[in-house]
Amino acid sequence: MEEQEKKWFTLSIILNRVKTIFDNSISGKSFWMKVEIAQIKEDRRGHIYLELVENIDGVVLAKCRATIWNSTANRLKIKLGEQAEKVLKEGTEILCLCDLIYSPVYGMSINILDVDLSFALGELERQKQETIKKLQQKGLINLNKEREYPIVIQRIALISAKGTAGHEDFVNHLKSNEYGYYFDVDNFDSKVQGENAHISIIERLSQIPENVYDVVVLLRGGGATLDLDVFNNYALAEKIAKMQTAVFTGIGHETDITIADLVANTRFKTPSAVAAFIIERAYQFDVKVSRSYEGIQEVYRNKILVKQHSLELAMTSLKSESKQLLSFTNNSLQSCSNQVIHSAKKNLLSEKTKLAMMLQNIQYKPTAFLLSAEQSLKKRAQFLALFAEQVVLEAKNKIDSSGEMLSYRLDSLFKKERLKLERLETIPEFYNFESILKKGFAIVKLNGHTINQYTTLSIDDELEIEIYNKVYLVQIKNIKEIERWKSLLTKKQQTN
Repeated sequence: MEEQEKKWFTLSIILNRVKTIFDNSISGKSFWMKVEIAQIKEDRRGHIYLELVENIDGVVLAKCRATIWNSTANRLKIKLGEQAEKVLKEGTEILCLCDLIYSPVYGMSINILDVDLSFALGELERQKQETIKKLQQKGLINLNKEREYPIVIQRIALISAKGTAGHEDFVNHLKSNEYGYYFDVDNFDSKVQGENAHISIIERLSQIPENVYDVVVLLRGGGATLDLDVFNNYALAEKIAKMQTAVFTGIGHETDITIADLVANTRFKTPSAVAAFIIERAYQFDVKVSRSYEGIQEVYRNKILVKQHSLELAMTSLKSESKQLLSFTNNSLQSCSNQVIHSAKKNLLSEKTKLAMMLQNIQYKPTAFLLSAEQSLKKRAQFLALFAEQVVLEAKNKIDSSGEMLSYRLDSLFKKERLKLERLETIPEFYNFESILKKGFAIVKLNGHTINQYTTLSIDDELEIEIYNKVYLVQIKNIKEIERWKSLLTKKQQTN
C-alpha cells in the first residue's frame, strides 16, 4: 500500500496565519502592563529600543522586545520632564500603556504608547519604606545621631559636587560670615546625582579619616523627587549611619526627606542652613566666652578692691597699735626711770641724814672710825649706782624686746598680705596674649605695628601673622574689605 503523501506548509504561510489570528484577536487593542526594564538604548533617529522582563527571586518568567517610536518618545520626554531619565532606565519597574505587534519576519514586540509617572514615584516610595524598615531592624536609624560634635565646629569634611549652586552657597556662606570666623573646610568632590552617584559618595565617605574632622557635611542643591533617589540607597544610608563622625545633610529639598537625612546626625533643608547653623554655634560660644571673661574681670577687680581696702585697714590698725604700744612702752620706761631716780634720791637723802647724825655722834671718836664710815658710805653709793644702772638696763632690754616683737609681727603681716596679692596677680595670666593665641586668635602686624581700625592695607603689603606656635609672612595680592563687629557685644569689646 502506498504511503499517503505528507501535507506541508512553508514558514511564511504558518507565520502569516499566526499574524492573521494575532491581528484578529489582539492587534489594535491597548492595555496597561507592569514590567521591569532589563535593557534600553536610543538610536540616532530618536527611537528607543527596550528589553522587558518579569522575574521572581531572580527567575525569569517572561521576556520580550519593546519599542518607543521617536514621536512617542518625544511626547513622553516632554510629559516626564526631568524625571524621564530616572523613569526610563535599566532596573526600574514601570506601568506602561502598550499594544502588541507581530511580524512574520521580526516576531512579536511591544509598542509602548504611554508611561504612568505616578506609578514610578509610588514604586520609589515603596522601595524607600522597605529600606527604612531594614535599617530599623539593624538599629542603624539613630546610630549616627549618637555621635557627638564640639560646641565650635571648625574642621569640616565637605562632600559635594564642586561648582554646583549648593557647594558654592555653603562655602560662600561660611567665608563671608559677618563675625569674621574662619572654618577649615576640606573638599571631597563627588557626584551627587545621576547613575552610580551613591557609589561615588560612599567612596568619598570611606576616604574621610576618623578623629580628624568635627563633622562631615553632605550637600546637594535641591532637585526633583526622582533626582533625590540616589540618597535613598541602602548602602549609602548604612555607610552614613556607621560613620564615626557626625554627618550633617543639606540635600536642598524642603518637602521630601531622604533616607540619608533620616540616618544622618542632623538634617538641614538647604546647604546654606547647614552653614548658618555652624556659624551660629561659633557665635553663641564667642558670646559666652566674652561674657565669662568680662565676669571674671569684674570679680577680679572687686576682689582687688576688697583686698586693697582690707590691707589699708590693716595698715591703719597696725600703725595705731604700734603707736599705742610705743607710747605705752615709753610711759612704762619713763615711770620706771622716775621710780629709780626717786628711790635713789630717797635712799641718798636717808643715808645723808644718817651720816649727818652719825657725824654728830662720832665727833669725838677716832679719825679711823670716821674713815671707815666714809668708805662704807661710798660702797653703798656705788651699790645704789650699780642698782640704778641694772634697773635702767632691764627696762631698755624690755623696750628692745618689745620693738623686735613688733617688727616681727609687722614683717609677718606684710608677708601674708603680699602672698595674697601675688596669688591674685596670677589670675590675669590665664588671659594674657599667649593664652588667647592658644584659643585660635592671631596678631596681625604691618611694618612691625599691630593693625587696627585705622590701618589702611594696600596691594603688595607684607603682613606678619603671629599665631600661638609660629609666624606667617603673607604678601597681599588681593583685598576685599568686609565690615565686622556690628553687635553691641563686640563694640563693648573694642572699647575695653
